[in-house]
Amino acid sequence: MKMHHIAIATHCIDSVLLKYQYLGYSIGELIQDTKRNVQICFIKNGDFTLELVEPLSDNSPVSAILKNSVQDSLYHICYSVENIEKTIENLETQGYLKISSLDFAPAIHNRRVVFMFEKDLGLIELVED
Repeated sequence: MKMHHIAIATHCIDSVLLKYQYLGYSIGELIQDTKRNVQICFIKNGDFTLELVEPLSDNSPVSAILKNSVQDSLYHICYSVENIEKTIENLETQGYLKISSLDFAPAIHNRRVVFMFEKDLGLIELVED
């Protein structure tokens, strides 16, 4: 597995983009993922990628993370994998729980993704190469 990006849950992408630009990040396009009820923007600084994720409504999975915080918060770490089904199977034997269906992600060039949870590490996302 190789780290693909770190996702940050944010109350408002527009309000933080300029702050990241001052830190040297280049800004990608804003993408609405209506299936997951979020707005997403990938930003890069060299080889390092952050995914900013803003809830589109209170029903968004990101809303619960931001509910009791005025600050942005770590949402998940995403790893790229060659065989996503095999990786899911291997992680489940290590105690990870699959908490989403295997689906296509419009913000990542429609590559297949899945979210998994581990009690000590939290939420991770897998994206297939």
